[in-house]
Amino acid sequence: MNLKMYLIVLIFSQSASAESYLRPFSQGLIQGNLDIQYFKTEANFDSGGNQQSLLSGSSYQIINYDIGARYNLLDALALRLTTSIGQAESNDVLASRSSSTLTHVSGAAEYLFLNTESLFSYIDVSYKHALEKVDMATDSALNSDGASELHGQIFAVYDFDYFEAIGSFGANYRLEGLSTLLTYSAGVQYGFDQLQVGGLIKGVASVVDDSKTNSSFERDFVTTRVNGGSKKFYSINPNLTWAEAFVNFEINPSFSLKGFGGYTLVGSNAAVGYHVGGSLTFTFDGFASKSSMSEVDRPVQTPHVPAKPVVKEPPRKFKENTNDGVDQEIFKPVAPSEEGFVKPLDDDEMKIVPKKALPVYDPDYKIKLKKKKKLKKRPKS
Repeated sequence: MNLKMYLIVLIFSQSASAESYLRPFSQGLIQGNLDIQYFKTEANFDSGGNQQSLLSGSSYQIINYDIGARYNLLDALALRLTTSIGQAESNDVLASRSSSTLTHVSGAAEYLFLNTESLFSYIDVSYKHALEKVDMATDSALNSDGASELHGQIFAVYDFDYFEAIGSFGANYRLEGLSTLLTYSAGVQYGFDQLQVGGLIKGVASVVDDSKTNSSFERDFVTTRVNGGSKKFYSINPNLTWAEAFVNFEINPSFSLKGFGGYTLVGSNAAVGYHVGGSLTFTFDGFASKSSMSEVDRPVQTPHVPAKPVVKEPPRKFKENTNDGVDQEIFKPVAPSEEGFVKPLDDDEMKIVPKKALPVYDPDYKIKLKKKKKLKKRPKS
């Protein structure tokens, strides 16, 4: 299996994991994507890691929409812009609440620093700007943490011929007093022509405590009142590990579809739930440098080779076989030399030679000849 220059890109924020996994590096390449993810929960992990159901009749669900664009400024450098929308709904025994707002705009840079036959690795640095903060007096369901984030990660893909191992490691610094998160992932991916399937274990872990660690009731009061008690957002020192499977299908070199889904495994101070989603990615290589485009940039596309014109050969002419052991020199015309050249006579020099009369045939010639011979043989008297 030839390792393609499609690299795994995973955005491991607790709020979303719908980012497209495959991204090419080729100068001038432009991509646009639409990602949609649905998450639902009816339970939490408490601070001790135990799973606890929400109060009877309580639930929380959210749909995230991410609209983004990516441009390869150089062969090893790409820039991203993304806009995020969150549409949330919470239910409890007293009321149902909802919200639908533009939550973040973000910019990112990806730099490919290692490119060998088997191993690719690159750095991803992103800044996500929160367009709204959490209002302690809000009466709407929360659809984000309400904090800006600075996220740095290192991604790696290693080719084992029959499959690819993928992984990442990074840190996410969050403002508004939220804890700093360590992000990680590990998984495998298999490729079948236009189809790729894979699975991942992903997670986040708080490594720097929340500013309200000793007064967690302030955050819990908000989430219990407007989010049905769910700790999907705005929780104290969350830790979470979840599993995810994905299928990516390339319709043609310009369009690809992806479906994914996952479920939380273990954690603390975080929501328990499942998520499903899909994405559509459009690729435009009209501005890509042909000299920088590698064959592995488009693993499924086969380069078009124009057919060679068919040239009809002229009919073969008869050729005498001269390889028969006979000296062919004797058959070649010889030009006469100066000495042996016979000069033709002029008209005055030509003589008319009369034709000799043909002898008249005498039928009695043989009889006369016999008689003559007999006379010669007769003896003299």
